[in-house]
Amino acid sequence: MKKSSTTKKSNSGVGALPSYAVTDQGEMKKQQDAHDAKTNIVKFIPEFYLNDGDEKTIRILNPQGSLAMIYVYVLPYRVGKKKFFSFTRPAKEEDDRYNAYREDVDSEKFYDAQPRFIYEILDVNGYVKDGKRMTNLVRFWIVSGKVNKQLMAIKKRYGDMTKYPIDIERVGTGQATTYNFFGGKEEALPSINSKERLNTRFDEFFAPLPPEKQDIILASI
Repeated sequence: MKKSSTTKKSNSGVGALPSYAVTDQGEMKKQQDAHDAKTNIVKFIPEFYLNDGDEKTIRILNPQGSLAMIYVYVLPYRVGKKKFFSFTRPAKEEDDRYNAYREDVDSEKFYDAQPRFIYEILDVNGYVKDGKRMTNLVRFWIVSGKVNKQLMAIKKRYGDMTKYPIDIERVGTGQATTYNFFGGKEEALPSINSKERLNTRFDEFFAPLPPEKQDIILASI
């Protein structure tokens, strides 16, 4: 015999509701917060990017170039209009659920972790918001090994990368994307409020996910 749900009074004015329905506002918030803490996985990074045909100017904020190199898995995970996200490879092999999963599936559908170089830069041109142009914005720029080699060629020629602006032109999309760089003319670096710097927040944006959250990503593939 099928057991029916018990009912409880509702404060919403719609009459009694079944027991599985949470009606207390405080309990709703508590359970929603707990759910978000478990499933809110994607980290939206303050990231610099260019679209096909864009031309922009940047200032690199580390004299040597990139802050660090990390390895990332680029995986299908839809949030809004974005269909793919990068997830940092854990330092310890035993914590890397991605690779364990990758070894069990067709490698053509799940690529190995790829190196990415993280630059902290000023987006000199910025963007327009409510009719006002926002300039000299501190951003992370995440680049491939190929683009990093181009930037290192500029450093080899001109030295300390904080001393000159770099003009960038992007041509193409996807694997056909190329970047053209022009730099070397010395120019004073704009003043930056230390609170705007992102280098001290590196781990906040790039820390690997714990195994239980990696499992949520992999279950969605």
